[in-house]
Amino acid sequence: MDFKKKCIGIIGNYGAGNLGDDLILKSIISSHVDINIIVFGSNPKKINYDNTTYLFPSGIRSLLNVYNIFRSIKSLIKCDGFIIGGGGLFQDQQFKAIIIWTIQAIFLRLFRKRYFIYGTSIGPLKRKISKLLTKWVHKNADIITVRDIGSKELLIKIEVNEQKIYTTSDPVFLLNIKQIKCTKNLFTISLRDMPNKDISFFVEIKKVCDYFRREGLDIVFVSMQDRIDKKLVISNFGISKDIKIVSPKSQDELTNILFKTKIAFGMRLHFLIFCILTNTPFVGYSYGPKVNNLLTKLELGDHLIREFKSEDIIDKIKLFDSRNTLYSTTNEKAKAKKNIYLFNEWIQSI
Repeated sequence: MDFKKKCIGIIGNYGAGNLGDDLILKSIISSHVDINIIVFGSNPKKINYDNTTYLFPSGIRSLLNVYNIFRSIKSLIKCDGFIIGGGGLFQDQQFKAIIIWTIQAIFLRLFRKRYFIYGTSIGPLKRKISKLLTKWVHKNADIITVRDIGSKELLIKIEVNEQKIYTTSDPVFLLNIKQIKCTKNLFTISLRDMPNKDISFFVEIKKVCDYFRREGLDIVFVSMQDRIDKKLVISNFGISKDIKIVSPKSQDELTNILFKTKIAFGMRLHFLIFCILTNTPFVGYSYGPKVNNLLTKLELGDHLIREFKSEDIIDKIKLFDSRNTLYSTTNEKAKAKKNIYLFNEWIQSI
């Protein structure tokens, strides 16, 4: 289809140093090459795309930057419609996030711009205000695609019209992976900060690392969100020659690490997705519904641990390491393509 006369804005958590979100953007852009795209992100200079601008102001500091506001509104006026997404934007583990994305939707409504919510996850939503704001943003969307059935059920529960909600999958399942054969000698870990954790969490991780180091594997921590994940590892494990921290900046850098990985343990959603895409045996720990929902949907719920005990982690890792791992992503790719189909149908109407 020829959409070259159309201009679409994409609003999301882009330019914030989160590799998972950056890979979502890469997939969305590569899936819609026939349209003009402007990406709205927190730091346009860190977005790997030519045509970028800032998110609409959502705090005092951004409100004071008149030049950036002018740039954003000028870009907004050029756009025929907008994508909000993808990723886990609407959750109140970080309540500020819901405020930011609600403000973006308010600007779109003020300028009478229609929008499509693309490949997101919803929840948890524990506060009443979180549910109200999420309901308002989604009520005013033309079409909503979510990555899992749990997100759809939550939207229906907060009274968003079921008729415009579609269950698809994460856009990154459509990225092409270059297969590499190499020696697998790494135990690779991806951690993230989470509320209500205690020191025993890191004590157990250290025990797991010590075990696999004795088994002859090199320990590598993958920082998917460099500024945050790297600080978390250093503050709890220190700096040691026995521990390596890597911060992949691209899809190829991440896959190159995983192809050298014998077994992985992860918390970050897109780290786990790339374990699946590279057929890397893994065990995951669910810090929120989006990880649990994804692995349940893929019938990989047995890869999750519920109790954070080193013995359980080691036993489960050894179990999956002993198998000839081959994860099927055929269904997820088909569901991810549904994002493209629905978007192409929608763009013809604007």
